[in-house]
Amino acid sequence: RLLGPDGLHLANVSESKALWYVSQGLGQRVDGDDPTQLVVRLTFKPKGVGHAGDDFYLQIMENRCVGCGTDQELIRFSIVPHVFRCQLPLRFKEHSSHDIVLLCHSCFVKASDASQEFRRKHLRDCGLAETNAGGANCPFRIDRDRMLARGAAVALKHPRLPPEVKAAKEAIVAAFLAKTAGEPVTAGDIDEVCNMNTRVAIEGYISPEVACAIKLGILEASEEGDADGLEARCLEFVLGWRRCFLESVAPRFLPAGWDLNRSIRKHDDLFGPDAPSGPTGPGHLAAGATSAAPP
Repeated sequence: RLLGPDGLHLANVSESKALWYVSQGLGQRVDGDDPTQLVVRLTFKPKGVGHAGDDFYLQIMENRCVGCGTDQELIRFSIVPHVFRCQLPLRFKEHSSHDIVLLCHSCFVKASDASQEFRRKHLRDCGLAETNAGGANCPFRIDRDRMLARGAAVALKHPRLPPEVKAAKEAIVAAFLAKTAGEPVTAGDIDEVCNMNTRVAIEGYISPEVACAIKLGILEASEEGDADGLEARCLEFVLGWRRCFLESVAPRFLPAGWDLNRSIRKHDDLFGPDAPSGPTGPGHLAAGATSAAPP
């Protein structure tokens, strides 16, 4: 538990992070209600109030599969795939782990399969192909000269290469490095070419997911004076992924307060810059909840 200098519960952090505050003189260990739990009180006033008042984030999360409840072989699963989530405006995703859950392998497979199918549906609905969203067909091309030179360099690593083959491979590497006639190919040259990347980025490539996000109008650039419209589109997009997850896994062990309709707004936009007063349960944080103070 991380407390503000006034004792306000700001957040739950890892033990290593809490001890870092102590080691830097930024916090002090204090006694708490649970003797097994480390509690650190900051010695300075932080810029914000963390997750103060938000019951969902201040609870102790259990290390178990939210689907079946097992605590074995757990994997983190992003309900909104990272390839899409990273396209959302920063204010709708920073300091937010509501849509990241723990799953066992069995439940992960079900969630992942459903997520992939929902991704394909989004692409189909936007008229996009799997590998081509306009511009180049893929993000990289293979540089054949680099590939040929690297193949020759790899062959030169072989200790028993016949002399005539070795000479031919050295000639390829020398030509690639633009060496002058008679200039030897060194071991350093061979290592350099062996470790060379043969893929070259292609300008103009747009991934299907980015093109989909553009068509759905959920990028920061899509706002254009329509902040409410952007938020509504982003929220509906996130809700679709949450529904997909619920339908595919039918989770029985979600953390208390996990809510299909939880707002995507960050803490200060929901509660204001100070610690909230009154109830902070799922209903208070629902999609239609209004900000306690103007954003």
